[in-house]
Amino acid sequence: MRYLTFACSFLVVFSIHAQEQLGLRTDNYSGIHGSLLNPSHNVTSLFRWDLNLVSAGFSAQTNYGFVKNTNVLHTIRNGDNLILAQDVENSTTIGSDDLVADFNDNKKLKYVSVLANVMGPSLMIKLSNGHSFGFFTNVRSAISSHDIPNVLNYSTFSDTPFNEFIDVDAFKISTMIWSEFGLNYAAKIETNDGYFGLGANLKFINAYEAAYINIKRGVLSAQIQGDTILFQSPHLNYGVTNSNLEGEDPSLQSNGFGVGVDLGFTYVYEGGEDHYKWKLGISLLDLGQIELSRNAEEHDLNKDTLVVFPSRQFESVSNQDRIHLLSKIGLADSTASLTSSNFRMGLPGAISIQADYKIMEYFYVNGVFVQRIPMGENSIRRNNLMVVTPRFEHRWLGFSMPVVLLNYQKLSLGTSVRLAFLTIGSDDLASFFGKKKLDSTDFYIALKVNPFNLGLNLGGGGKRGKGVKCYQF
Repeated sequence: MRYLTFACSFLVVFSIHAQEQLGLRTDNYSGIHGSLLNPSHNVTSLFRWDLNLVSAGFSAQTNYGFVKNTNVLHTIRNGDNLILAQDVENSTTIGSDDLVADFNDNKKLKYVSVLANVMGPSLMIKLSNGHSFGFFTNVRSAISSHDIPNVLNYSTFSDTPFNEFIDVDAFKISTMIWSEFGLNYAAKIETNDGYFGLGANLKFINAYEAAYINIKRGVLSAQIQGDTILFQSPHLNYGVTNSNLEGEDPSLQSNGFGVGVDLGFTYVYEGGEDHYKWKLGISLLDLGQIELSRNAEEHDLNKDTLVVFPSRQFESVSNQDRIHLLSKIGLADSTASLTSSNFRMGLPGAISIQADYKIMEYFYVNGVFVQRIPMGENSIRRNNLMVVTPRFEHRWLGFSMPVVLLNYQKLSLGTSVRLAFLTIGSDDLASFFGKKKLDSTDFYIALKVNPFNLGLNLGGGGKRGKGVKCYQF
């Protein structure tokens, strides 16, 4: 059990390496970034072209545990001083630089989500006839599980006497590192009172490392003395690439390829306004799977009897050796669990709905809904989000404050600031300030270039004018 404790503590404290990066996606100066939330977004873009130089973001959330009385900056500075609340005998011995990790004890399913991305050179071009073209480059990584049984709470396991079984429901966890080269296209179609847009992203994907564990059915489990765990009739399905991240010279290598698609629709009601009065969009994101066919193994361990796993045997061995040891312990043969030399991983699919309403010149309120859609049994699971964002947007300055409901459980306040070509933001601002229960964080930054002159009067309260509909390119 100490390995589960360590793993969860590690995720809570160190894996803060992004969510939807809303400050980069929703305003009319988003450019190529907006097409990642809805591929038809650029039909309302106020730029003729937009070039992303580099952007990056990270996000981490869990309801399994937390670190007491700290924030992200304090945690980074004192990461070596982590202790578990259960190991603290006297609170007076806790120093100001100590990090105390604790665990939630409730009946909710537990989730862990760690996401990171770096976006390289990416470009959007909008023609005078309303057609928009673009490309983007991304490197993404993710760890996700959203159905960890509540009986795996730390206190449930630690308070259960040795040799007493508890019932653990089925659950799964997935992780992957991949890059993508994407092509974007959007078309604008006029209507009587506005227009609508149709858009799509086609993504060519290169996968580097991937792994999943799928507990296929509920299992009775018990601890016995000596760091040993018993499982009654386990059925464990798992896939892994032979990682080249261990050793003295770690490096990423291509282990699989795939194709992904985003589809988007936007309806715009002009309502006599210079740009629009309101718009409504819907999109399907990250539809697709990746075939891991190089340096890949898929295993299935299905046993109808009691299996004894001595945890200490898994110490000081490589990941590949652990896989063979798992098969040897469970099936009495180090290769018996191997079923295939390839496996598939699904992208973090989702359906998203966006709404944007103009309150007055330069002031808007935006709503975003994201609901994950699993792309196959073994896929990265996206976070569910409900967000309301008031914002101010101007050519040279933008400011927004998203109110985020994460996975229908946690409410947080974010902010983003756009100064000309630089945007900095977070969907979880409180994680960086004060001392609080730290169980999530989010941060993103982007540097890009776009036209100095929009051909519009945007200053001094002047009107933007209908000229926005007829760019010269």
